[in-house]
Amino acid sequence: MSSAYLLVSHGSRDRRPQAAIGEIAQKWQQQMETRSHSTNITDFSRVGSATLELNVLPLHLQIKEFGEQAIAAGYETLEILPLFLLPGVHVMEDIPSEVAQAQTLLPSRLKIKLHPYIGAHPQWKQIFAQQIATLDTPTTILFSHGSRRLQGNQPVEELASELGITPAYWSISPTLNEQVAKLANTGYSQIGIQPYFLFPGGITDAIAQTVTDLQAEYPKIHLQLGQIIDSSAILELLSTN
Repeated sequence: MSSAYLLVSHGSRDRRPQAAIGEIAQKWQQQMETRSHSTNITDFSRVGSATLELNVLPLHLQIKEFGEQAIAAGYETLEILPLFLLPGVHVMEDIPSEVAQAQTLLPSRLKIKLHPYIGAHPQWKQIFAQQIATLDTPTTILFSHGSRRLQGNQPVEELASELGITPAYWSISPTLNEQVAKLANTGYSQIGIQPYFLFPGGITDAIAQTVTDLQAEYPKIHLQLGQIIDSSAILELLSTN
């Protein structure tokens, strides 16, 4: 049979990210059933989700549990898709390690295939460029979480350079405050701010508040906060993986 799929995210105490992932998994499952003109008659959902952190079970046991269900439903391949935008420690070290542990716990007849993180998808830049285009401003800041891992921010720097926009980070310098001040001193009266996050959560809420505070600090400058990528775009990328 065809593959079963497991979407792996970071995990959050906020319910919104997992709710969004659950919706994506459900829609993807429905798409596959429609294309095959059949429905899965077992209790097994072909598309599942797991988290690296904040779960009762560690990731390798979540993979093992889902893999056992996939085997029972007749699947021979389990494809794991990390829902991350940057090649940080989680993507480059933690997830591969957990997948390797899970493979040792599952029968060899189930092949596990670990895909690159979604931010590395060849169509990601095109989709994100379309998102940037929705901002009606002469200049834009690409606002990412940021990584202290060596070269962990290189994809953000490259994306910002290719799109002709300015990078800023939540956890490291240059910060949003620093980049807004720099652009304001350059003479811009309108600045777009595009969050580089997959799902809404505590950080995106804090970003909105930060932009509100900055707007009060720079009353003569119009700051336009963009929306995060729509879940339909994420689903489109997963469907072409």
